[in-house]
Amino acid sequence: MAILSRPTLLLLWTASSFVFAQNVATGIQATERVGWVANETTRSTSQIIFCCVSIFLVCSWECVHLNVPSIEESEAGWYMYSGWLYYWPTAPLRRLWYRRLGWVALIAIAPEIGVAVAFEELMEARKTFRRYKHLGFTMPHAFYACMGGYRVAIPRTFLNQDGDTRDGPALMAGTVQGDNENHQILVKDTMVERMLYYSPQLTTLEILDELGIFPATEEACLQDRGLPLMKEEDIHNVSTSDAVIKGFACLQCVWLISLDITRAAAGLPISELELMTLAFIFCALIMYGLWWYKPFGVQRATLILPSNQEKASIVQDRLGPPGAEGRSQGIGTVVETWLDLPRCFLFDPFDWKRSEYDEPRSIICNLTSLVFSGFHLVAWNWEFPSDMTRMLWRIFSLTATGAPLVLMSISGILLVYYATGSRVRYRAALKVVMYGMSIIYTISRVGLIILVFYCFSSMPAAVYKTEQWCHFFPHFA
Repeated sequence: MAILSRPTLLLLWTASSFVFAQNVATGIQATERVGWVANETTRSTSQIIFCCVSIFLVCSWECVHLNVPSIEESEAGWYMYSGWLYYWPTAPLRRLWYRRLGWVALIAIAPEIGVAVAFEELMEARKTFRRYKHLGFTMPHAFYACMGGYRVAIPRTFLNQDGDTRDGPALMAGTVQGDNENHQILVKDTMVERMLYYSPQLTTLEILDELGIFPATEEACLQDRGLPLMKEEDIHNVSTSDAVIKGFACLQCVWLISLDITRAAAGLPISELELMTLAFIFCALIMYGLWWYKPFGVQRATLILPSNQEKASIVQDRLGPPGAEGRSQGIGTVVETWLDLPRCFLFDPFDWKRSEYDEPRSIICNLTSLVFSGFHLVAWNWEFPSDMTRMLWRIFSLTATGAPLVLMSISGILLVYYATGSRVRYRAALKVVMYGMSIIYTISRVGLIILVFYCFSSMPAAVYKTEQWCHFFPHFA
């Protein structure tokens, strides 16, 4: 899959065109500046802000393909008053919302992190696809497995007093196999209390296949495999991607790109917020391409139930302790990802726990960050409300663009310096540099976000001039 698609290259060409267009507009109307504009005959300030902010929010929401939530979160609901009035979400449901909002905010501020996560998940899914292709896996199946879509559920009726499956009471006939109605009752309302859940690692899926309980991927495998049948169409059905929201996002993105291209061709300037939005669209396109086959918004895992006590005992012995709720990203993971931001840009050669994808992930993240931050350098000679604002913009843009490169350079110097010395000292020095650059990088990004809105206090009047065709292009503003 090509990382730089045609729309991405078009965005890069558009950004380069703004250098000439903005300089022309600056030379013509350098003294004509306006504040907040609410004119119906031209572009207004509120229209520009709404268009760009809606792209940030909707694209962030649609681009982030979170993993399957825990069983507790899947079953979460609302507190009720008098048995009918819902008045407050339960704690698991709030965690689910916080996770989504946390990742949306993270992607909006530092989209290259989303690109790094998406790239690593794609590599893991491709590896899973190749390993379990004999099970009928497709790429959606591989992503579904990697995101915690399969979980083994052992009824507590299999367990003895010690919590072990050996010598435990037998499950009532029909509860798991013969009687679908009883099975539904078992896993619906009291599933958290009456089940022990195991999240199989990708390397242990073969154990489930050996036991004949791994879900079949096509009808021909039903004799040798277990239920439920999970075809690729079934995975698409449990995905909750909203075509209306996607259509809105695509419409707004196409509108903004087309508008900015025509303004560049006509020599008309754009706002700093529109420039930042174009940079974000660049990253959003890459994220969406990398997550193309990953199901979106899956709220429930596929439960795999051993059909008898013997198989339950084998599962319990081979899959480890229960309670692991898969690979679902929690709000804590969002915070840890932000604090661990520098590790997206480099890898520690002395870390024996490092993944095989750390090095290519750091390369992808650095390239994405370089292009994303480089978009902001296009406004180097633009008109700003004051010389101080222009200087801050240049400092923040240069810092955000150069921070990953400086981090890699310093880590390379430290690696050579401590190559024959102590690895402990190398890691200690590297940690200081990493967290220092992370703070500087964060300040630069937040500073740019503040400046793009501050610039509306004094904007070149030509920014609000409108091309006639814009009135006929369908969009929301």
